[in-house]
Amino acid sequence: MSTINTTLGLRNKRILAENNGFRFLYLTILLIYGHAIGYNILSYYKPGSEVYMTFLVGLILLVVLLQAFFRILSTMRVSGGSVMLFLILYVLSGVLSIINTYLYFRTVDIKQYAIGFYRNILPVALAFLAYSGIRNLNQAFKLFLGIALINGFLAMIGLFSYMFADDWARFYVQLTQEKELPLHFGGVLRMTSVLWNPLVFGVLMALNSILAWNGVVNAKEARFLWIAIFCFSAIGTVLSFTRTSWIMFAIGILTSLLFLRITILHRVLRAAVVVIGVLFVLLSIELPRGYYKGVSEAILDHIIAIFEYEDIRIQNLEVNLFRIAENPIGYGLGTAGYAALPTRGIESPVVFSDYIAADNNYLSMGLQMGIHGLIFFICAQASALMKILMRLKKAADARGRMILATAGGWIVGMVVGALFLNIWEYNLVPHVVFAVLGVSLRVCDLHS
Repeated sequence: MSTINTTLGLRNKRILAENNGFRFLYLTILLIYGHAIGYNILSYYKPGSEVYMTFLVGLILLVVLLQAFFRILSTMRVSGGSVMLFLILYVLSGVLSIINTYLYFRTVDIKQYAIGFYRNILPVALAFLAYSGIRNLNQAFKLFLGIALINGFLAMIGLFSYMFADDWARFYVQLTQEKELPLHFGGVLRMTSVLWNPLVFGVLMALNSILAWNGVVNAKEARFLWIAIFCFSAIGTVLSFTRTSWIMFAIGILTSLLFLRITILHRVLRAAVVVIGVLFVLLSIELPRGYYKGVSEAILDHIIAIFEYEDIRIQNLEVNLFRIAENPIGYGLGTAGYAALPTRGIESPVVFSDYIAADNNYLSMGLQMGIHGLIFFICAQASALMKILMRLKKAADARGRMILATAGGWIVGMVVGALFLNIWEYNLVPHVVFAVLGVSLRVCDLHS
């Protein structure tokens, strides 16, 4: 009898530990969403309080990252295989890059380094937290569904605020203390929802569209819920007028279908009907601001504008490639990318006075962490794709297929999107992507 009680006690403790790990992961992701939504609200209504929230998020992720490193050192084993190993090497490249800063500039700017660390390194902690926090396929699916629902709700808020454009515009300018509205070519009002930045919102909606698409194609239950999430997310993607998010949307869905090898053609065709319906609705929408009459006209002009600004992008590319060639080991965290934007770091001794903020995340990584750090990051993404694809070929469960196909679509979408924007340095976006990456790796290992 005592043996049975001991066994039951151990089993209950194991279940409790599994649930606690999942809850902590979920709460951490909710906190990161809360930070992205509440930062501007807190800075307006409670000036200074937003700093404490940022500090709390950073502290939690730092502790998670340190725990992961201590666990690896104590066990001499890297859970998650080569993907996690490459991410660890990437993190180490960033941490040690402070030496590179001193070697080149003969000084160190701790504030710039801290901003670069917060944006480039800390989001990686979500991959380790998700891998250790997920213990079964059911938990993985719940997390994916939770992320889809939160993003879908943000899309609904975005659409609702877009319907009352004049009132929302006044509130946006007041709250974010911006002198101008988030307008694009032709004065088109860009949807931001309560994420306040059309770039962050657009990229997140593109990723959520990929997730919801895989839910529509694979899910055996609640298909209408997935369709609704997809519709709202797709509308948010388009009306953010973030062209990179349009590319990610198309590339991500195509990748998911290729990964699935279209073994479920009848479901794909049904989902395609939904996409066509959403497109017809979108193209008929009249825009609230700007000289464009409707969405279709604005989209066409935005696509044409891509080629009109190609000279500026090439110039940025040349300048930053020359700097990487001059110092291939990197200049250190905070010397490039979002941390080095003129509005924040132009007075820093470790930021070039004529710095051109390249709209290319690979250049930003190469400038900060050197060619070796960039290679580690690319190898991590490539290894993850290979692992996901190999496991997806054997996946029999519909939820498992949805999770892995979504992860594949997200990774490819981010890899392509990083060519045009510094999306791995955004608020919220890289955190959620690394969480999805960690979950997908865990799902791969659960049935390997």
